[in-house]
Amino acid sequence: MTVVPAQFDAFVMYQGATFDEQLLFTNDAGDVIDLTGCQAQMQIRNRIDNTLISDISTTNNGMVITPGEGRINFSLTPTQTESIIADTYNYGFRLTNTARKDVYLRGTLKVFRAIVS
Repeated sequence: MTVVPAQFDAFVMYQGATFDEQLLFTNDAGDVIDLTGCQAQMQIRNRIDNTLISDISTTNNGMVITPGEGRINFSLTPTQTESIIADTYNYGFRLTNTARKDVYLRGTLKVFRAIVS
């Protein structure tokens, strides 16, 4: 696996709405990276005290990997996003295989209040 760690800073979430995102892993040539045998995890944490807000992973069914397509889909339900206070948080994303663990993405997640309920 030869993915270079990167920062992705464009996640936005709305309280009470489905949060559904997708990541596609490719190499420098644009070829899809096979994710067979990998597990993924994303944690959302408070920026001030690092308190865990949400833990989304392949082990808790919050993420689904399509190995041959190099794709990872992850989501939170409206019930889950409703409980997250509108604020800006830090997140970290880790892709794990049997040989090593690497953090591939990190950045901020902006949660907006629900306007229509």
